[in-house]
Amino acid sequence: MEGKSLSEPFQLGKEIVIYEKAENARNWVEKKRYDFEGVGPWCVAIGQMDEYPDIEVFFGAYRATRYFPEGPRPYFFTWDFKEQKLLRLWTGSYLDAPIFLTAEFEDIDGDGRQELKLEEIEWLGSQEKHYTTHYTYKRKMFLPLKVKREIRQ
Repeated sequence: MEGKSLSEPFQLGKEIVIYEKAENARNWVEKKRYDFEGVGPWCVAIGQMDEYPDIEVFFGAYRATRYFPEGPRPYFFTWDFKEQKLLRLWTGSYLDAPIFLTAEFEDIDGDGRQELKLEEIEWLGSQEKHYTTHYTYKRKMFLPLKVKREIRQ
């Protein structure tokens, strides 16, 4: 990333808050609040990537990790309905490209399971490459798997 910059600065958040709405209720109720100020989340996406009822929570945070310099990092959690808490799956290591700008979940193959879609950037020398990459994972040993990648110019 040395000498490279993004067109827009990241707007960092401070908390991840989980809300729940009962089937016949009018209002959402706060279930849990997590202080992530030291992590600095800037994007959040939620989805259903597997057959379990728990919800996958992905967020991007702008920070350094043990092995990588400061930059946008991917974090995966799952919201465990039974234990009513976030469980950590993947924290901070690159998935593939060093930068991602947006995250969302969508079912690209019609199997009822959503894949994580990231808009990614990578620099190869002075050339900037833009990708749209879809990821899934194996739950037993959390391992992000690249399903599909499109090069955008």
